Amino acid sequence: MEKSHEFSRRALSLSLAIYRVTARIPEGEVLAGQVRELSNEIAGDLATGELVAVDKKIARLQIYLKIAQAQNWVAPINWSTLDFEYYKLKHEVSFALSDKEVVEKLEAPDIVSHNTKRRGKPAIVHGSQPDQLSDRQKKVLQIIQDKGSAKMSDLLPLLKNVASERTLRNDLQNLVNGGLIKKQGFKKSVRYFRV
Repeated sequence: MEKSHEFSRRALSLSLAIYRVTARIPEGEVLAGQVRELSNEIAGDLATGELVAVDKKIARLQIYLKIAQAQNWVAPINWSTLDFEYYKLKHEVSFALSDKEVVEKLEAPDIVSHNTKRRGKPAIVHGSQPDQLSDRQKKVLQIIQDKGSAKMSDLLPLLKNVASERTLRNDLQNLVNGGLIKKQGFKKSVRYFRV
């Protein structure tokens, strides 16, 4: 993980340098925005450990830097320095990707959620039968069937003593994934229907 943090720290510094240099580009020039956006994406990818995408993005950024340098808006040394620093970063990231031990460390999760281990029954498999469900899930299915459809706001009061909102959301998602109910709508307007 140390490599990833080092890469992201350097990419952030380079991104800030990009902002300082591109501030001298004439206002309204599209290239300034493109260079900034790409440098931000590179910093973001390195911060999240997504090293594979970085190689191509740095190559594209280097092309943008050469175009900007040809315009003579800023002293050429600024572009050359940025180009060289990104060149070094690109090769170090490529080297890190070829090092199996580094890749394994980068792929290891930083944070482990309390939800990573399954407790109780496994999630519903597509095509499950109602007799394979928990009592709570059967109750949810029955409410949806009786009403024809239901929103979360319909289910919460009926199941407040049985399950938390989070548990209910998980049950609904598992029922959708299992093909027992279907979901229609977006955010608070989502309705669940029996299949």
